[in-house]
Amino acid sequence: MFVGNGSTLFQTLVVAVLSVIAFQLLAFNKVLENSLHLPVQSSNPALPCVSAATSKNSAEKDLLALDRVFTHDDFETYFGLSVLHTVQVDQVIASYVAQHDTSTDDKDDSADDQHLAQHLSHIFDRGLRNDKRFYIKYIGPEKGYGLFAAVDITPKSVVALYTGIITNNSISDYQWEYPSKVIGPDGEDLNLGIDSRYMGNWARFVNHSDDPNCDSIYVLYNGLWHVVYMSTRTIRKGEEVTVSYGNAYWESRDIKRDE
Repeated sequence: MFVGNGSTLFQTLVVAVLSVIAFQLLAFNKVLENSLHLPVQSSNPALPCVSAATSKNSAEKDLLALDRVFTHDDFETYFGLSVLHTVQVDQVIASYVAQHDTSTDDKDDSADDQHLAQHLSHIFDRGLRNDKRFYIKYIGPEKGYGLFAAVDITPKSVVALYTGIITNNSISDYQWEYPSKVIGPDGEDLNLGIDSRYMGNWARFVNHSDDPNCDSIYVLYNGLWHVVYMSTRTIRKGEEVTVSYGNAYWESRDIKRDE
């Protein structure tokens, strides 16, 4: 049996224990580095959300491939977006929206619109879940992405419910104007829009056309305005879905367009 100085023996044991702990920490960090490929959120919602294990060149090639199609299942992975199947209200303004009298709004809530609202109530309540009729595809650098028909779409079909968050003073390009003149806490008119910049569905990818194959229709349901895209003619399989953004969209952005 070896008998030495007690203080020296204690110090030796402490150093040995600390060495073992340091080695285990290094090994644990290495395991985390190799196994946890957490997504890196892009500051631009139109850019991909790429995992640490995916090379940048590979991800960009996949995202911009002309033959690659995307669905709601790809929203978070490739676009850094959250899927939203129904319209939601920002809680900051929810009480003011709820108190608003929609009968004073400019949009005409006629008997036909009330009938349409009831006919589409299941869509407003649940959204178009598991809809396989469309897909998203990259078009090119000028237009970016677009929505395309996976099957033939007949005229007067509901193509999409435009979902997002009803919010105030949004500067997003991914929004429809909300028609209600809701009064805020200081007696001011709130500048509301249905914003799908970060949360929405594939309706946010529908591009503008001067000769669109869909109409955008405002429908009032349960005290909230909804925007519905409805086909105006047959949309063939593989054809891009388009709407008119309207003059207000371009005017609000000081964009002059050729007549």
